[in-house]
Amino acid sequence: MFNIKSNEGYFLHLIKSALKDEQPIEKPDEVNWEYVLRIAERQNAANLCWFSIEKLNNKPDGELYTYWQDVYAKAASKCLQQMMEIDFLSEEFTKRGYDICFLKGSKIREYYPSPDMRTMTDIDLLVRAQDRKPIRELMKSLGYEEDLMDDGQVDAFKKLPVIYTEIHYDFSAENHVYHEYFTIDWDKLVETQTPHVFEMTYEDLYFFNVGHYVKNMSKVGMGIRSIVDCFVLWNSASEKQKENILKKFENTELKAFNDNLLKIAGIWFCDADDDGTLDNVQHYLLETKTYGKTGENEAIMLIESKQNDKSKTSFIIRRIFPKSEELFKRFNVKRKNVLLIPFLWLARIILLVFSGKEKKEKVKKEYSAVKDISSQEIEYETIVRKEIGLL
Repeated sequence: MFNIKSNEGYFLHLIKSALKDEQPIEKPDEVNWEYVLRIAERQNAANLCWFSIEKLNNKPDGELYTYWQDVYAKAASKCLQQMMEIDFLSEEFTKRGYDICFLKGSKIREYYPSPDMRTMTDIDLLVRAQDRKPIRELMKSLGYEEDLMDDGQVDAFKKLPVIYTEIHYDFSAENHVYHEYFTIDWDKLVETQTPHVFEMTYEDLYFFNVGHYVKNMSKVGMGIRSIVDCFVLWNSASEKQKENILKKFENTELKAFNDNLLKIAGIWFCDADDDGTLDNVQHYLLETKTYGKTGENEAIMLIESKQNDKSKTSFIIRRIFPKSEELFKRFNVKRKNVLLIPFLWLARIILLVFSGKEKKEKVKKEYSAVKDISSQEIEYETIVRKEIGLL
């Protein structure tokens, strides 16, 4: 679909060559280096492209080459700091007897040809739910600042300038669209040689990674990393592991989604035939950012609201007056009673009135974005999600 003589096609060729450790083809005259860099930075993949660029005889000129080199150097430095922090956290947690399991990019990057090929926003770490309170204190004692402490199954901490760590108490929140598939059972984790350190089976690592991208696509969208990760994990698996992975998706609503991720990976990185059935998805993945397009979240929420009319007015009303289950969860109400709902709605509005400037600005931005969304934008997002297998 994306010819190597196009900017998008050459960008994908650079990634393919890096992942397969192949000699890349020299840049065609039709390709613009600056445009390729813009795509790469938008997708947080400029460092991955660098592994191919270094092998070229005709590299980008002057300042562009220096800039790209600097992008890679920063990514490699951050990767090293994160890997050192993972070792540090592992030691600090386990010597106190806390069971841990590293998740997502922390494990996936181990299967890349080089770990610094795979950028990572944060370190994801699973602990047992009963350890939440003491671990919050431990993180502060280790030099972390609290960042987000009320996000369901996650506590987030930051250690400036580059370390950000999310402590998970489950893989997915209760409102995850497929929570029943993606809740972690500690009894199914594998013990490692290090006491208190657990890991997923390879099959679960792949399966839960797809679950992470389902969540992203449902909430904010996703970019090419979903395809690259799946390609790397799939091609690192044995034939038996591949068979087991496919069995995990059988008879689930996610089978088509996973099949389509692998189909696109085959088209982009294995020269598989492209029958055109995923054209919209391929364009979408390359046009967006790593975690979706800026400003598209509201369109996604309209789609995911599962209201046939997709009415903006009804959507806004539902955001102001959410359903009872959301209210009970928000206020941690154990004894659920419908008579409490009007009071909880009122409490929610009062809290918003007295909330900080940042929260109010976020609400105003969401309202403006919903108001400005065109029917064409909503239709496009709907088409993409149907095509990839999520609607």
